[in-house]
Amino acid sequence: MIERVRDLRRKQVLDKKFFLKIAPNVVSRYRQHIFGTKSGGKDAKDVYGSSYPTYKDSGIQKKKGIGKRQSVKYKDSNAPVFTGDLLKDFQLTKTSSSGFVFGTKVWGVKVKSLAKQGR
Repeated sequence: MIERVRDLRRKQVLDKKFFLKIAPNVVSRYRQHIFGTKSGGKDAKDVYGSSYPTYKDSGIQKKKGIGKRQSVKYKDSNAPVFTGDLLKDFQLTKTSSSGFVFGTKVWGVKVKSLAKQGR
């Protein structure tokens, strides 16, 4: 019995190659869930699966106004997208034999600010 357990440990079913294969799909699905990439933000949900709250007056003006590089696709949604930089920044950062890590490489401060706003 002990030998069988040792053999199973040597034969890793989930290895780095497996995680490299599935990671792009997971990151894509995360973007779809958080930002609503297929619907222009209409079906975007927070990490708990709830719809984003509507913007307060000042936020509506900023979101629906015309800004430099504003993503027109998302201007009528409650998704946390203005220029699309944050959305594009979510990517795979690290893989190992025990899993993978993805997130934002540049816009971490923006994510914290959005979290404080309930986004």
